[in-house]
Amino acid sequence: MTYMLDTNICSYIMRQHSRSILETLENRVAEGHILCMSVIRILSYLP
Repeated sequence: MTYMLDTNICSYIMRQHSRSILETLENRVAEGHILCMSVIRILSYLP
């Protein structure tokens, strides 16, 4: 299974250093699951 992490979750993990979330993600990878992150940037151009 593939787990797509949004930028808010990644930011939370980096700010809070949540060991329980990191352990859960590490366990998923050890079980053969894939973790990925999607980043969408919207650029606005001034006329």
